[in-house]
Amino acid sequence: MKNDLEDVVEELRSLAGAHAGRARRPARRAMSVAMKAFVIGAVLITLASMALAAVVLFTQTPTYTSGAMLYSGCTAPTGTASGTLITFACPTGAPITVSSTASGFVTYTGFTVPSNVTDVYLIDTLATPATTCTLWTSVGDQNLVLQVAGGSFTVGTSAGRIQPGHAYNYCADFSSAPPTFSFTITWSQG
Repeated sequence: MKNDLEDVVEELRSLAGAHAGRARRPARRAMSVAMKAFVIGAVLITLASMALAAVVLFTQTPTYTSGAMLYSGCTAPTGTASGTLITFACPTGAPITVSSTASGFVTYTGFTVPSNVTDVYLIDTLATPATTCTLWTSVGDQNLVLQVAGGSFTVGTSAGRIQPGHAYNYCADFSSAPPTFSFTITWSQG
């Protein structure tokens, strides 16, 4: 009987050890599966948050307020000859319009004209040229000579300045009418 009892105790110990080992393994697997599910869930939440944040970044509305002193009425003013002058204007408006709040100075690049063009001016659209760009029939509005080498003008209300709130055409005097010509001029503000 002693052998039988020892055999039973030994068998119970082996069963208990085997049972304890089996009980731990499923618990470990269940913990491992739970941990994997947690990690996958955390990664998915992080990715969803990043995608949502990226969409939010693109809903911003940038704004811009223009501080330009001069505005272009068109890119290619066309010339109309009258007597010994050619006035360059845009189909709807003037080539240059000055902001009513402009102050400071503007510069322009040098340009090339044929030798029979004696001078080029900016002429206020309120002025009416007479026989040359230097003479006009209206009073109070002026013309401004453009130097072929380039130059600058102060924006202000005194004589010899580009007037805030005014608009200007180009005017070219010539000694003999050129068959065709154009010039390129670039304006900037300082």
